[in-house]
Amino acid sequence: MELHHLADIRITSEIPAAPRTLNPDQMAWGVLLIAFGIFCIVCALLTVGIHYFLFQSTVNMQVVLTVGRGTAIVTESDLVEQAVRLYREVLNNTNVSIPSESQSTILFTDQQQNRRLIAAVTLFSDSTITLLDAQRPRFDWSSGQYNIDLGSFNGRLDIFVTERLGRDFRMTLRTAGGAQVYVAGSGHYILSANDSQVRVINRDGIAALVSPLQPRDGLSIPANQQGIIYANNTVSLSPAYVNLLQNSSFSESRQNSRIPTIWECSNTADEPPLGFLNTELVDERLVLRLIRADNASSHGQTGCSQGLDPASRGFDVTAYDQLFIRANFQVNSQSLSVCGIRGSECPLMLRMDYIDINGNAQNWFHGFYAYANPSDDYPLSCESCALTHERVNMGMWYTYVSDNLFTSFRPDQRPAVILSVQFYASGHQYDVYLSEIALLAGDFPPVPTQENDAP
Repeated sequence: MELHHLADIRITSEIPAAPRTLNPDQMAWGVLLIAFGIFCIVCALLTVGIHYFLFQSTVNMQVVLTVGRGTAIVTESDLVEQAVRLYREVLNNTNVSIPSESQSTILFTDQQQNRRLIAAVTLFSDSTITLLDAQRPRFDWSSGQYNIDLGSFNGRLDIFVTERLGRDFRMTLRTAGGAQVYVAGSGHYILSANDSQVRVINRDGIAALVSPLQPRDGLSIPANQQGIIYANNTVSLSPAYVNLLQNSSFSESRQNSRIPTIWECSNTADEPPLGFLNTELVDERLVLRLIRADNASSHGQTGCSQGLDPASRGFDVTAYDQLFIRANFQVNSQSLSVCGIRGSECPLMLRMDYIDINGNAQNWFHGFYAYANPSDDYPLSCESCALTHERVNMGMWYTYVSDNLFTSFRPDQRPAVILSVQFYASGHQYDVYLSEIALLAGDFPPVPTQENDAP
């Protein structure tokens, strides 16, 4: 019975299975394939990273703010306003504000090309802008471009982009109202922006204007044209101002000489030495240098004049309703305080001879100086000057743009015929760079904007 009873007992416990073991060959291949995959990924990332570093990475350009007249106010990330009287380096995300009666120029230079000037942005009175970014390729062999990004612009400015850059150039400028301006390549551009309109004058180069409400429909602005976006979002394209002077930037010189063509130039002095003038390349600009040195202690004058008609009949401007004189210059040194004892010996003087609407001969003068001795009580204008001479900062570029000469004169002295335009340095010792002088006329009605909406 015990055996029968034992036979009826069911065995319910299971015999544990033996553990499976990995094939060593398979494990080795798996590890090898995973390592190879990681190696390929690392190589790909390393290749992309090296290619980006060598050919696409960028570094900051050197950006310097120079003050041509008055002061500039800069505000960095700490929101502390700082006054700049001559120059200082500017970092990204810095706001620059130009008070009334002041002017500053932001210089963008390539520190890897001996600090070569790439572009200059001149901010006029009552203007603001923010430097967002300014980049150049890390290495010279890269095919990347110069890229400058500016924002929150309001007011009036000039953009000068130098020639022979060696690579592409792009500047993006965003106005406070949301419009965008694109500048590509060497040239000269004039911009203004306020609540009424945004205007871009392309004197020479490639530019486009984009409305904030139509970001996909940019307006291409050819050379010598101007594009305007009005407050109601309408866009117009029309001819820009006409320059009535020839060889304004002195790019054409007489054969075997550095004296500019078209202009009639002269040097006079009561006693030796005489001054002299010639064209030079300064800050990537072709300039006409007017200089008198050698411890001169007598009156001298160096300058040039251009008549507007070979027959001396002058140029009739009655068809225009806007007329401006424009000059870009730098006063390097002067020995006389202000403009001399009579206010007539400025290191730079501009003169325009014209016939008014009543047929009377008239003269317009305006002088500039950089040095004033506090102990000398010299006059700030000459006897024939309707305007007070302007003081500019020594050794800094300054762009002068007159008010509209049709409205700044008395109605009976409004210009009708322009006879000539003259510039000269006067005094004892002086040294001046002049890169441009222009007489700009327009025959279109001005857009209601700020008081001085000159080119």
